[in-house]
Formats: sequence, C-alpha cells, structure tokens
Amino acid sequence: MERWHIPQRFPQPDWSVVDYWVARHLLRQRWAPAQVREILRLASPHFPRRHGDPDDYLHRTVARAAFPSSPRSVCADHARASIRLDTACMCSNSTGGRYPNAECSRLWL
Repeated sequence: MERWHIPQRFPQPDWSVVDYWVARHLLRQRWAPAQVREILRLASPHFPRRHGDPDDYLHRTVARAAFPSSPRSVCADHARASIRLDTACMCSNSTGGRYPNAECSRLWL
C-alpha cells in the first residue's frame, strides 16, 4: 500500500477498493487465497469497518480479485452483434432493391 501511495493520492480512500487491488496483486504473485484473506484481515485499515459479516466480505473480495468479471455489453443487442451470421445468407442492405437470393429478400422484407 505504501508503494502505491494510497493515503497521499486519495485523502479519503474507499478501503474496499484498496482491499480488492491488494488481493489482485497478491493473487497474481501466486499467494494462496486463504493467505490473501488473512493478510487483508490483519492489514486492511480499520478492518472489519462496517462489514456485518467480515469473513463473507473477505471471501467475496478475494473471489472477485481471482476471477474479475469480463466487460459486459451495454445491452443484449450489442452482445448479439458479435455473433457471426451464416454466410450463405449474407447480403448487403445497399443492393439497390435487388437481393442476391430469395432467402435475403425474405429476411429484409
């Protein structure tokens, strides 16, 4: 934490975010998850802070750090946009009113 200069960079840091950063850093260095949880328990400022179930908080934080979520699409339409279409039916919407085959005309009309 000192190396990252957290208190100097962030006068009132969100220690949960710092816990996540520390957990990711330690896991990348191949520390065991149980060790990371114990390090956070002992070294995180003012731990357990306001956490109603500190053990659950530590498990969730380390699990998120171990398996960060992939970026999500804004909406379902954007998620489907990357699906490859069947090339047998590929046609341009700039065909000037002419369609290369009956399948395309059925899809566009």
